[in-house]
Amino acid sequence: MKISKVREENRGAKLTVNAKTAVVSENRSQEGILYNDPSRYGKSRKNDEDRDRYIESRLKSSGKLYRIFNEDKNKRETDELQWFLSEIVKKINRRNGLVLSDMLSVDDRAFEKAFEKYAELSYTNRRNKVSGSPAFETCGVDAATAERLKGIISETNFINRIKNNIDNKVSEDIIDRIIAKYLKKSLCRERVKRGLKKLLMNAFDLPYSDPDIDVQRDFIDYVLEDFYHVRAKSQVSRSIKNMNMPVQPEGDGKFAITVSKGGTESGNKRSAEKEAFKKFLSDYASLDERVRDDMLRRMRRLVVLYFYGSDDSKLSDVNEKFDVWEDHAARRVDNREFIKLPLENKLANGKTDKDAERIRKNTVKELYRNQNIGCYRQAVKAVEEDNNGRYFDDKMLNMFFIHRIEYGVEKIYANLKQVTEFKARTGYLSEKIWKDLINYISIKYIAMGKAVYNYAMDELNASDKKEIELGKISEEYLSGISSFDYELIKAEEMLQRETAVYVAFAARHLSSQTVELDSENSDFLLLKPKGTMDKNDKNKLASNNILNFLKDKETLRDTILQYFGGHSLWTDFPFDKYLAGGKDDVDFLTDLKDVIYSMRNDSFHYATENHNNGKWNKELISAMFEHETERMTVVMKDKFYSNNLPMFYKNDDLKKLLIDLYKDNVERASQVPSFNKVFVRKNFPALVRDKDNLGIELDLKADADKGENELKFYNALYYMFKEIYYNAFLNDKNVRERFITKATKVADNYDRNKERNLKDRIKSAGSDEKKKLREQLQNYIAENDFGQRIKNIVQVNPDYTLAQICQLIMTEYNQQNNGCMQKKSAARKDINKDSYQHYKMLLLVNLRKAFLEFIKENYAFVLKPYKHDLCDKADFVPDFAKYVKPYAGLISRVAGSSELQKWYIVSRFLSPAQANHMLGFLHSYKQYVWDIYRRASETGTEINHSIAEDKIAGVDITDVDAVIDLSVKLCGTISSEISDYFKDDEVYAEYISSYLDFEYDGGNYKDSLNRFCNSDAVNDQKVALYYDGEHPKLNRNIILSKLYGERRFLEKITDRVSRSDIVEYYKLKKETSQYQTKGIFDSEDEQKNIKKFQEMKNIVEFRDLMDYSEIADELQGQLINWIYLRERDLMNFQLGYHYACLNNDSNKQATYVTLDYQGKKNRKINGAILYQICAMYINGLPLYYVDKDSSEWTVSDGKESTGAKIGEFYRYAKSFENTSDCYASGLEIFENISEHDNITELRNYIEHFRYYSSFDRSFLGIYSEVFDRFFTYDLKYRKNVPTILYNILLQHFVNVRFEFVSGKKMIGIDKKDRKIAKEKECARITIREKNGVYSEQFTYKLKNGTVYVDARDKRYLQSIIRLLFYPEKVNMDEMIEVKEKKKPSDNNTGKGYSKRDRQQDRKEYDKYKEKKKKEGNFLSGMGGNINWDEINAQLKN
Repeated sequence: MKISKVREENRGAKLTVNAKTAVVSENRSQEGILYNDPSRYGKSRKNDEDRDRYIESRLKSSGKLYRIFNEDKNKRETDELQWFLSEIVKKINRRNGLVLSDMLSVDDRAFEKAFEKYAELSYTNRRNKVSGSPAFETCGVDAATAERLKGIISETNFINRIKNNIDNKVSEDIIDRIIAKYLKKSLCRERVKRGLKKLLMNAFDLPYSDPDIDVQRDFIDYVLEDFYHVRAKSQVSRSIKNMNMPVQPEGDGKFAITVSKGGTESGNKRSAEKEAFKKFLSDYASLDERVRDDMLRRMRRLVVLYFYGSDDSKLSDVNEKFDVWEDHAARRVDNREFIKLPLENKLANGKTDKDAERIRKNTVKELYRNQNIGCYRQAVKAVEEDNNGRYFDDKMLNMFFIHRIEYGVEKIYANLKQVTEFKARTGYLSEKIWKDLINYISIKYIAMGKAVYNYAMDELNASDKKEIELGKISEEYLSGISSFDYELIKAEEMLQRETAVYVAFAARHLSSQTVELDSENSDFLLLKPKGTMDKNDKNKLASNNILNFLKDKETLRDTILQYFGGHSLWTDFPFDKYLAGGKDDVDFLTDLKDVIYSMRNDSFHYATENHNNGKWNKELISAMFEHETERMTVVMKDKFYSNNLPMFYKNDDLKKLLIDLYKDNVERASQVPSFNKVFVRKNFPALVRDKDNLGIELDLKADADKGENELKFYNALYYMFKEIYYNAFLNDKNVRERFITKATKVADNYDRNKERNLKDRIKSAGSDEKKKLREQLQNYIAENDFGQRIKNIVQVNPDYTLAQICQLIMTEYNQQNNGCMQKKSAARKDINKDSYQHYKMLLLVNLRKAFLEFIKENYAFVLKPYKHDLCDKADFVPDFAKYVKPYAGLISRVAGSSELQKWYIVSRFLSPAQANHMLGFLHSYKQYVWDIYRRASETGTEINHSIAEDKIAGVDITDVDAVIDLSVKLCGTISSEISDYFKDDEVYAEYISSYLDFEYDGGNYKDSLNRFCNSDAVNDQKVALYYDGEHPKLNRNIILSKLYGERRFLEKITDRVSRSDIVEYYKLKKETSQYQTKGIFDSEDEQKNIKKFQEMKNIVEFRDLMDYSEIADELQGQLINWIYLRERDLMNFQLGYHYACLNNDSNKQATYVTLDYQGKKNRKINGAILYQICAMYINGLPLYYVDKDSSEWTVSDGKESTGAKIGEFYRYAKSFENTSDCYASGLEIFENISEHDNITELRNYIEHFRYYSSFDRSFLGIYSEVFDRFFTYDLKYRKNVPTILYNILLQHFVNVRFEFVSGKKMIGIDKKDRKIAKEKECARITIREKNGVYSEQFTYKLKNGTVYVDARDKRYLQSIIRLLFYPEKVNMDEMIEVKEKKKPSDNNTGKGYSKRDRQQDRKEYDKYKEKKKKEGNFLSGMGGNINWDEINAQLKN
C-alpha cells in the first residue's frame, strides 16, 4: 500500500488525499510520521493513534473490492479454452465469492470482529510456527456463534458453493492454468496454491492426494489474513514510525548508518546484525590495503560458500590470499546450473503455450526458492561450525551478509519476468549477488559522505579563521536530520548539475567561434589572460596563453557579438569607454570567459574564495545588460509588427495594449499550464469564431489573398492572446475570483437528484443515447469533484494566487502519474491512462473560460478586427520605448551583483531551447523548494539547512529568473544583416550549400544560389526562398545552426534540401491554403496534407536542422550531467570512507588528521583529509601539498582543474602514506580500479566536447561506455542509462527499441605511447535491426471521425538514426517501422484492441456459443455441457 498515493471516494469520483510520510526530530530522536498534505487540510499531523486508525481505514476500504482471482479484462480471448478459463474465474469471484460473499453479507458487527480476530490469531500462529487453525471460541463469541462461523469457512461449505455455481467437470490441467494465470499476487505462495488446488480438485470430484496440505490452514486461513491485511496492518504502521534517513548523528556527536530501533538490548537479532555491519564499515575504512583485502576475502568466501558449498577450493586453504576480483571474473562464466529448468511448452505450430509457460514460470520460482532455502541453511550451518577463521570473527556480521545474499536471490526470482537459461546459472547469480553486496557497501559510504559534506563542514571555507575543525556535526543537527533537510540537498544537487551542464554549453559555444584548442589545452575556461608569460622565459608567452589559440583577432568582437544579435545592433554602444587603458577585444573575450569560469566554480552550498569575486570588467557587463534591456523594449514591439497585428487592428489600440503588457517585468510561475495547452493552436480559429466564445469574424470576402490573409490573422491573434495570457491575465487581481467562480459553478449547485436521474436514464437508454448520457454523467461528477477541490484549496489557503492554485492542482496530478522512470509513448498512454485526468482537463477548460471573459471585459477592440494595409515598421508606435521601463530596477541590481552577471552571460551563450529549458528548470527548482518549506512548516518541522527558500547564492531568485527570462526572449533573435554573421554573401552562400542543393556549378556560390532561386519551381512560381533579388536571404535556422550546432556533424546526418522538396512544398502550400484555417478538417486527406505541408515547410526552412542540433545537445547535456553526478558521488564516497577512517582505531599519520600549515597565511585544519578531498572537487578551494621541487609545504590557488588537483593530492598524501595509495583507498568498491584511467579519459572526452572535434565514436558508443563503466557503484543509475536515452528521443516523438549486444572495451591505457593494454567483452547499446525505430502518432479529430498520423516522417527518422550512429555506417533498410495500423483508440483495453473490437468478437462468439448449445456441448452455466474432447485437444496442441 502506497501511503503517499492514498485516495478516497467522493460521490463516485476519486479524490487525492496525499497522505505523506516524513522523518522529523522528536526530543533528540528521529521518528517517521504520517501527515496529510497541508494544502488540503491546513496544519495536520497524525499521532500514533491517528496513524493506526487511518491505516486500518485505508486497508478496510480496499477490502470491498477484494478478489481471490484477478480478471484479465484486457486479454483478447477468442478461442473456447480462454473463454472458458475467464468464465470460471468470473463465477468463482462474482457468484460464488467463496468466504467473502458470506462474510460481507453478515450485518452483525460481532461476526465481523470475530472474523478479524480469527485472522489475527491465524497470523500470530503462523509467525510462531504453531500448527493448526485457531479456535473461534477464543475470538470473543459464544459457542453457537463459533459453530456458525466454523461452518462458513469450512472446506465443505467452499466445495458446496462451487458445485452449486459451476457444475462442470474440469480437468487438473484447467485448474493449474487458472491458478497460474489468475490467482491474486499476494496469494501466490506455494502452500496456498497447493491448498487451493486441493480444494478445487475436491470440488470438481477429481482424484487428488496431497496429505501434507490442510486446506483450511493453508488456503482458507491465509485468504482471511490477506483479506484483513493483518500483516500489512502490523508492519505498515511500524515501518512508518521506524522510518529514518540513511545517516543520523549518534550520542557521541558522530554520524552513523541508521539501524532499526530496538538494538541488541532488546534481543533483536537483525538489529544486532546491522550493528555488526556498522562496525564492518568502520573497520573497512583503513589506509592499510592488507586489512581491506582480508575483509573482502572473508566476504567473498561467504558468497562462494552460499553458492558452491563448503567443499569449494577457495574455502579449503584459509591462508590463501587470492584476488577477489580475479575470482569474481572467473566465476562469471561458470555455466553450472543453480536449478534445473523444466522444459519449455510449445504448441503444434511452434509457438509458446502462454498458460503453460505461466505454470512453468511459477515452477521455476519455486525451484529457486527451494534451492535458496537449501543454500541458506547449509551456509548458516557452515559458518556456525567454522573454527578456522575462514569468515568474519563476528557471527552477527556473517549472518548479516548471508541474509543479504538470501534476500538478493529472492529478489531475483520474485521479479522474474522471463525464464532464461542464463539466469539459472550459478555464475550469473553468484556474481550478481557479489556486485550487489559491493554496491550496498559503496552506497552506505556515499550516504555517510553526503551527510558529512552537508552537516559537518561549516568551517570549510572560513578563510579568516586560523584554526578550523571539519567533521564536527553542526549543533543544529545534533538532535537529528529531517527528511525535509535531505529533500533540500536533493534540490540543491539537481540545481548544481543542471547549471553545470548549461555552463559547459555556454563555454563550448563561445570557444567554438573564437579559439582553436588543442589536446593539451582542451579546457577553454582555464586559458590564461594575454599578459601571462612562460615561467622559465619571461619573453615568451605561456603555453596556455589565450593569444596562442585565437582564430581571428581582427574580427573577435564581431564574432562574440553574433551571440548578442549581431554587431550592427551594437554600433552605438561605447565599447571604447569600457575597454580603455590598454584593453582590447581579447580582454573582452577574457572577461566573458572569466564570468563563465566563475559560474562553473560556484557551489551553492559553500562560498569559495572565487565565489562573488567579480574579477572581470563588471562595468562592461552591466552596461551590456542595460543596452539589451533597451533593445528588449524594441523587440517586444517588433514582434507585434512581425506577427502582422497592425494589419488587423488600429495602432492606437495596439499601443495601449503594448504599454499595458510590458510596463512591468512579469515573472512566469511554474506549473501553470502553458498557453498552447489552454488554447490548442489547430483548434484556435474555430474556437474564437464560435459565437458562444468570442465570435470574432474577419471580413475578407473581397480579398484576393483571402486564404493567406486569414492564416496571417489567426496567427497574429494567437500571438497576441499568448502575450496577454502571460503578461496580464495570470497576474490580474480579479482573475483568481473569476476562475474560482467558473470552476466551482457545478459544485456550488450540485444536485444529487440530477445524478440519480441520469443513472436511471442510462439503464433504459439505447446504445447511442446511453453513450451520450454516460459521458454527461461522468462530466457532471468530474466537474463537481474538481470544484470541490478548488473550494477546499481556497478555504485552507485563502491567500493563494491563481498561479499557486494551478501549481497545487498540477503538482497533485503529476505526483499521481510520474511514478515510472520511463516516459510513456502515445500508445502506452492510451493503454495505461493517467489518473485524475479530469483535474488537468478541467483546469484547462476553466482557465480558457476565464481568459475569454477577461478578453471581452478588458480588450474589447480585439473582437472587431478589420483588414487594412500594413504600415511601415518605423511608423508603428515609434515612441514606445519612452512609455515603458520594465527593467529599471533590475538594471541597478545587475550592476551591483556579480552573481546576476554570471547568470546573464551564461544564459546569453545558450541556444534558444537551452535558455528556455534553463528557465523552466529554475521555475521547477523554485517550486520544489517552496513546496518543501511549505510542508515542513505546516507539519511543525524546523529546517536547518542553509538553502534559502527565495535565494540562490545570496541573490534573490526572482532577479535570477528575470535575468534568464530576458535572455530567453533575446536568444535566437537575429539581425537582418549577413555581415553580422558572415564575411560576405559568397561565404554565406558557401555555408548554406552544406544543407541546400542549389546545383552548384563549381564557380561562384552566390551566383549559383541566385540562379537556382530565380529558376522555376512549379508553374510560374520561382524557387525564390533563399534570395531576394540582390542578396541571399538570411535564414534564421542557418544562423542558429552556425552559432549553436556543428556543421561537420549536421551535414553528415541530413539530406540536403533539393529542388523536388521545394516543388512539393509549393504544391502543398497552394492546396492547403484553401482549408488551412478550418481547425477541424473534413477529410483524412486534408489533415494528412496539412501535416505533410508542415513537414516540408520545416525542411525547406531548415527547421529540422535545429531539431537535430537540439537532440544532439540534449544527448551531450545528459552525458555532462552524468559526469557531474558521478563526480559528486565520488567525492561523497571518499568523504564518507575517510570520515569513517578518521573515527576508527586504525593507524593514521599526523597530517592525515591535522594539517598545520606555516606559510604566508598560517592555518591549522583539524580533519585535514576531509578538507583536502573537498578541495580536489570544489573549484576555488585551495589544496595544501608538498612541493616536488622544494619539498616544502605549499598551497595552490584553487583554480586548477580536478585532474591537476588530484596530482597535488598525491603529493599531500606522500606525507603520511606507508603501504597504500591514499587516493585509491577503498576505491575498489566504487569502481573497477583497472579501468580508472579509461573512466577518466571518458569523463574528459565528454566534458571537453571532444565528440564534436573528432567524431571518432558514436553517441550510442558513448552511452554504451557510460552504461558499462560509469555507474558500477550504483546499479539503479546504470539501469537508467538506456531509459533516459529512450526518453530524450521520445520527447521528439521518436520511439526507439534498444537492445544489448556483445561488444569490446579497452582496459587500461599506457600513458606514454597511448597503446591499449587489454581488450575485454562488454555490453553495447544498439537499435534493433528490424522495426527498431518508429514515429509517435498524433491524433486528429475530423468532422466525422478521427485520424492518426505519424508525427515524424521516414526522412526525419533516418536522420535520427544517422545522428545516433555517426560516424558508424548503419543499414536502415528494415530498421524503420512504418505503422499502417491506427494508434489504439481512447476506449482501448490494451495492445491496440478496442472495446468496439471486443464487442464485435463477443457477438461472433455468441453465435458460436448458440451453435454449441444446440449441440449440447458448451458451459452448463451458459446452457449446456462442455465438450471435453475438444478442450483437451486444444491443450495437447
